[in-house]
Amino acid sequence: MKWNRQAKIDNNRPRIFPSLCDWLDEKVPIEWLADFLKLIHDTPNLDWLLLSKRLENWRERVNRVLDAKCSTIYSTSDWNNLYETRQMCRRWLGEQAVPKNVWIGTSVENQEYADKRIPELLKIPAKVRFLSCEPLLGPIDLSFIENDGYKLNCLTGEQADMGRPCESGGKIDWCIIGGESGVGARPCNVEWIRDIVKQCKAAGTQCFVKQAGSNAWLDGNRLKLKHPKGGDVSEFPKDIQLREFPCH
Repeated sequence: MKWNRQAKIDNNRPRIFPSLCDWLDEKVPIEWLADFLKLIHDTPNLDWLLLSKRLENWRERVNRVLDAKCSTIYSTSDWNNLYETRQMCRRWLGEQAVPKNVWIGTSVENQEYADKRIPELLKIPAKVRFLSCEPLLGPIDLSFIENDGYKLNCLTGEQADMGRPCESGGKIDWCIIGGESGVGARPCNVEWIRDIVKQCKAAGTQCFVKQAGSNAWLDGNRLKLKHPKGGDVSEFPKDIQLREFPCH
């Protein structure tokens, strides 16, 4: 709450990235999700970047918040505040109003998971939709995603090769790219990063190259990077020294 108050005073919008949780994990008690969504509702001056590998659970989980008997940390004296959170959920589910401080993203480490998760992401009404292409484990063609029997350019929101909007009506606003880090990191080819950057530039999509990873390769050679995660942008090839944010 202190961050929210300070953000209002400073007239800026800090980005909050709860990276160590999956807010749509079906194993999480629904009361916890109710508490989390209440926190998001009560901090309108903070932008929440919500990442999940389980976006297919979104409608069912948010619907269950509407039926939650009581949250775990708020007393019944705060019930009216929880009521407002439920109202936010109802409007969101009905696509009447999207939470203005929520960005929705998913992890796509290769083409298989891009084809699987991106269509689910595009089903969710969101102010900003983003991809976390990390750890990047293979090439990804974001202009040619399998989606219900047709090919989708998820960066433009159009059917691939057709030049017309797809039925979902959505597109990707931002891509984060990074190779794997740590002991035993799997290889990341800089060409895979370079290709996604090119796709984003062609579509006018904002792109943030986070790191090359601890096991980065280029032209058949392992890169000798000083930064242990390959996260020093000055060590990247010039054409992927890119750290952009969406203008929202």
